[in-house]
Amino acid sequence: MVSIVEFRHIFGCLFDDQGKTVPLEKEIAIFKKVEENLKIQYPLFQIKVIVCGLKLFGRPHVKAMLESIEACKDEVNLVVGFDLVCEEDWNPKTDEFLDLILAT
Repeated sequence: MVSIVEFRHIFGCLFDDQGKTVPLEKEIAIFKKVEENLKIQYPLFQIKVIVCGLKLFGRPHVKAMLESIEACKDEVNLVVGFDLVCEEDWNPKTDEFLDLILAT
């Protein structure tokens, strides 16, 4: 039986019915609500979010994802990691983002 589900997630890519971007606080609230509802039937169930930074979109995107982590740092039971993705050869190397990661 699965008790912990890890989501790899990109903040800012969730839209409401009017096509507007859902704010970070609401995205976090959605994860929390789903977790709370599932805990009713499965008390050990947990959701963990690993925030993904896409190297493909460059430093501004990676910085925005790191800032999102900083903004929800009080949610330490929910946001548990950062994954710098897009390892393909045509993307920037990971060390080009090291200063942003270390600063966060």
